[in-house]
Amino acid sequence: MVINKQNPVDIQERVHSIADKLGIRDILSKFPYEASRLLLETMADINKKMQATILMVTHDPFSASFCERILFLKDGKIFNEIFRGEKAEKVLLNLVLPCIAAIQAPLVR
Repeated sequence: MVINKQNPVDIQERVHSIADKLGIRDILSKFPYEASRLLLETMADINKKMQATILMVTHDPFSASFCERILFLKDGKIFNEIFRGEKAEKVLLNLVLPCIAAIQAPLVR
């Protein structure tokens, strides 16, 4: 799926199109948090049950906490990596947040 980030209408149309296909448009409009959780859980299920590789690029720690493997990039290079293993979502989230803070910290020269 290609989305033009410069055009918010394009993004909204794509999200609604996907929501229609999944039958979750009502949830998406009334409960955005629950809708995003449902979408992320569905992607995680597809990954596990169908052994499908899903590449998600995000700046959102909540979304990242659903992933099996998280790569942190800084200046185009891998800065850190976390494997989920048996970690619960909240535990993984607590590992993700310090990595994001370290990436965003200003360089000391």
